[in-house]
Amino acid sequence: ECAAQACRALMNIALGSPASGTAIASAGGVERLVALLPSDASVGAKAADALANVLSSNDPNRVAARAAGAVPLLVTMLRGGGEAASKAADALTMIAGETGGRAAVAAQTDAIRLLVGLLSSVECAAQACRALMNIAHGSPATRTA
Repeated sequence: ECAAQACRALMNIALGSPASGTAIASAGGVERLVALLPSDASVGAKAADALANVLSSNDPNRVAARAAGAVPLLVTMLRGGGEAASKAADALTMIAGETGGRAAVAAQTDAIRLLVGLLSSVECAAQACRALMNIAHGSPATRTA
């Protein structure tokens, strides 16, 4: 329960504030949030939600999330559907907002297929659509993945 509450707090602190996202990352927050992704679905979803806010408009944090292994963990979360998949798609959207992130998500086995599959989910369609848009943006190679 403490981890879920900490994730909610970090999510709110980072919301709309790149400077706060930078401060969270400087304190090791990106790596700790990534480490919580494989937790139970509820904590994992909250960690992905907080991670999305920390990564918003912050390319160095996006790079740090990739380096910490976020992409394969988030793709795994897509498989479960529901809230966890929705929050994972949001975080993948943020990672794919940076050139290296687009390639990393597109290269991850099943990422595109799983995101396309989520387009039929009422709960996840908008998030999956945004992730696919960011992945395809500016790169002919990722559009054909």
